[in-house]
Amino acid sequence: MSMRAHLHATTLVGALAACASSPPAEPPPSPLPAPSPSVRPHTDALLPFARIERIEIADVACRYPSRVVFSDAPLALCFDGGDACWGELIDEPARTTELVLEARDPGRALVYVEYGGMRLAGFVRIRELLLFPTRLFSLAGFFIPQRLRVVGGEHGRAVLEVLPDASVTPAAPLREARACEDVSPYSDWFSPDEIAAFAIGKPRGEWRVLSAGHVPLSVAPRGATAATLMSQGGDSDDLVEAFDREGDRTRILVPRDAGSVFGWVPTKALRALLHEPGSVSGSSGGGHAWLVGPDPSRGQVCPESVRLFARVGDRVAEVGVAQANQPLTLGAIEGALIHVALSHSVARRDQPKPETKVVEGLRIVRGAELLARLADVERCVTTR
Repeated sequence: MSMRAHLHATTLVGALAACASSPPAEPPPSPLPAPSPSVRPHTDALLPFARIERIEIADVACRYPSRVVFSDAPLALCFDGGDACWGELIDEPARTTELVLEARDPGRALVYVEYGGMRLAGFVRIRELLLFPTRLFSLAGFFIPQRLRVVGGEHGRAVLEVLPDASVTPAAPLREARACEDVSPYSDWFSPDEIAAFAIGKPRGEWRVLSAGHVPLSVAPRGATAATLMSQGGDSDDLVEAFDREGDRTRILVPRDAGSVFGWVPTKALRALLHEPGSVSGSSGGGHAWLVGPDPSRGQVCPESVRLFARVGDRVAEVGVAQANQPLTLGAIEGALIHVALSHSVARRDQPKPETKVVEGLRIVRGAELLARLADVERCVTTR
C-alpha cells in the first residue's frame, strides 16, 4: 500500500489538505548537514516552527570515528549541553559513528548515531564520557590511567581527568590536556609486564603488602609527597610490587581501580607476604549471545532520505535523517507533520531455550517527539 493511501485511510481530511498544499518533491538532503549557525530562522513554509536549532560543532577539538561510546550510565542526547534532551542512548544495537569534542564549550560533546536505518545526532554531557589510552602515559609522574573522564577540549587536544578510588589521594587533581590520538573511545588492554616496564623499567617486582594507615608516595626518592595511599594492612587490595631500594625508600607499583600508581614509599611501610598471591586472569565477558533479527512491525520504505526533527516543549532541532530504502515507522499526523517512531530490533536467545526480546538501544525520552514533514513521506510505501 502506498503512503498516500495509508494517510488517506488514517485521516482523509488531513491527508487531502496536505496533498493539496504539497510542492514538487525536493532533492534529498545531505545526511550530515554542513556547518551553519546553531539556530536558523524559520524558512520552510511546510514547517510550522519559529526556529529550527541545528545540532553541530563548528569549533572542533578532537574527532573520533567510533562504533561505541563508553559511559557509566545511559547517555542523554540533547539539543545543547543538557537543557532539552530528546533521546537516550542505551546500548547495542545503537551504533555511534563519530564522537566530536568541542574546543569552545567544555561541557558538551557531539555524538552521531546510526539506528534502525536512521542517522541521528545529539549533544551529550561531556563528563559522562569515558576515554581510554591508546598508549601508556602517566599523569603527575605517578599515575598510569586505565580510563579517563573528559572535561573539555582544546584544538588538537582532549582535556582529561582521573578520579582515583578512595585508596589514592593525589596532592593535586590528576587533570591534563593530551593529544587527541593519545586516547580513544575504545578500551585497550596493557599487560602487567608492559605497565611495569613503562613505570619502572623492569618487567616484574617482588610482592609486598602495605602496612595499615596512610602511606606517602613520591615521584623521586627524596621528593615531595605526590599522593597518599590508604591501606588496611592485610587486604588483597593492599598488595604492591616492590622494585628498587634507595636509602630508606622503595619504589613500588600498585594497581588501582582507574589505573596504576607507581613511585617511592618508606621501606618500613612494606612487609613480606605470608603466602604468595594467586594468579588473576582477565575476562572478555560471557553469557549468552543475542542474534539480532529484523523488527516484525509493518513499516514504510521511502525512495529518498527523510529529514527528522525532535521537539521538546517549544524547542525544535533537526536531528538527522531516515535514510532512503530503509524501514520507517510512521505514526499520527499533526498538520503538516507526521510522528516517527523508533523501530527496535528483535533478538533470539539460543540458550537455555529459544526466546525473543525487543532490543531497545535508543529511546525517545518522555516529553520529546520525533517528527518528519508530511510532504517528505508521501512517496513511501508499506514494506509488507
